[in-house]
Amino acid sequence: MIYTCRPGGCFYAPLAAIDAQITALVIARLSRKDAYKQLAASDDRAVLAARAEAARLRGVLSAYKRDAIAEKITRADFADLAAGLGERITAADAAAQTAGIPAALRDLLKPGADVSARWAALDVPARKDVLRVLFERITIAPAASRKRGTPFDPERVQVAWKS
Repeated sequence: MIYTCRPGGCFYAPLAAIDAQITALVIARLSRKDAYKQLAASDDRAVLAARAEAARLRGVLSAYKRDAIAEKITRADFADLAAGLGERITAADAAAQTAGIPAALRDLLKPGADVSARWAALDVPARKDVLRVLFERITIAPAASRKRGTPFDPERVQVAWKS
C-alpha cells in the first residue's frame, strides 16, 4: 500500500514507512512528562468551571477547619467532612486537568498511560482525530529519484506541529 498524489500520480510513498514515522512522532510527543501541560487549554470554559469548583470546595473545607479550631464541631465530624471534601476537591482538580485536553487526546493522555498501546488500540478515524489536533500539516516531498526500488527517504516527511 502506498500514499500517492491524487491529481496525477506523480508521487508515491510507502504507507507503512510513513505511518511508522508519524506514529513514532505522536508517541514521543504524547509520552513526554509535560504532554498534559503542553496540550491543555488553560482558558477553556470547562477548565475554568472545574477550577472554580475546586477553589469553592477548598473554601468550604477551610471554613470547617476554622469551625473545628473554634470547637464548633467535633474532631470526628471534621475528619468526616475533610475526607469527603478532599475527595471532591481531588475530583474537581482532575476534571479541570482533563477538560483542558482536546477530546481526541483524552484517552491517550490518562495518567500512567502506555501511550503506545493506547495508540495501537485506536481505530483509524480516532487516529486521524489525534493527528488533526497535533499537527498543522504533514507533507511528503516528492522523491529525488523516481526510479523503482529506491529506498524511502524519511526526510521527505515534513511535519508542522500545532502550538
